[in-house]
Amino acid sequence: PSPQEITLFTEELLYVIWNIIKTREILIEREHMSSLEQEMIDTIIEDFDDMLDKQGTRAPLKILVADDENEIRSAIRQYLTMDGYKNIDEASNGREAVDLFTEKKHDLIILDLVMPEITGIQVLRHVRSISSRTQVIIITGNADKNSAIMAVKLGAFDFIEKPFDFRELSSSVSKALEKNTMLRRSL
Repeated sequence: PSPQEITLFTEELLYVIWNIIKTREILIEREHMSSLEQEMIDTIIEDFDDMLDKQGTRAPLKILVADDENEIRSAIRQYLTMDGYKNIDEASNGREAVDLFTEKKHDLIILDLVMPEITGIQVLRHVRSISSRTQVIIITGNADKNSAIMAVKLGAFDFIEKPFDFRELSSSVSKALEKNTMLRRSL
């Protein structure tokens, strides 16, 4: 198999494993999974992660959380880490977000609209000028209909109002990264 075929297979396998993890979390919440079953699945996932890391076949997903509120950035990072994401950068203002994205070309950006130096809309415009594949989830406490419409017109994947439920954010993140993977395959 070609390197592209191996990468595609690996991405598809990672997506299946990610779905197993999500299903496991739901079953645990509903108490439909025994601790032994949970341990078995955890072991399989850890072994698979180690194998991919050793082979160097996995390109870790890169996520950027850009919000001027430290507590929100930290909470999102912690939640995403619990969801299994490891490569997470943080930006405390729009300028940092633009600089980090320009350097690293993140797969997903969770972006506040109202930030110092450069607004979220300006960051979104910059991202779109460089990448059509990067997905952007807008989060804001200052939501208005015009901002939501503008963000969607500029290519935002989702628009979530603060305070948000982390389950809603988690669902949006997984769907956005799924779209990112599909776009990557088609390029």
